[in-house]
This record gives sequence, structure tokens and C-alpha cells, in this order.
Amino acid sequence: GTDVYLALPLPRGDFDGDGDVDDADAESMIGCLSGPDNDYALGCGSADLNVDSDVDLGDYAAFQEALGAP
Repeated sequence: GTDVYLALPLPRGDFDGDGDVDDADAESMIGCLSGPDNDYALGCGSADLNVDSDVDLGDYAAFQEALGAP
């Protein structure tokens, strides 16, 4: 037989792709904070959780809501 794997979407805020939102992801989030109205750094697009071209406290608040998500 052939094994079939379904790719499930990763939880919002899971920056390391391990299927949960935890302290390791928090380190990535904090490292990407750019402040309001400042473009985020290269590689930090996934941390822009509210899709407004920066990584600020609004994104961090959304991240905190996801923290602990399986």
C-alpha cells in the first residue's frame, strides 16, 4: 500500500514548524519585533501576524493568544 500523509496547517505563531506555539517560537517573535510603522527584518514576515508590514505589540498580542496552542 501507499502511505498518504495529509499536511495540516501549522498553528499561527508556530515559527519553528514543530506543530505547537511555545517558548522557542517566543524567541523568534521577540527577535523579529521592529516596532510600529517600521518594516520587519528579512525573514520575519511570518511574525507579522496582523499583516500590517511591521512586527509590533499588536503582533505580539496575537502571538500571546496563540501561545500554548497545539
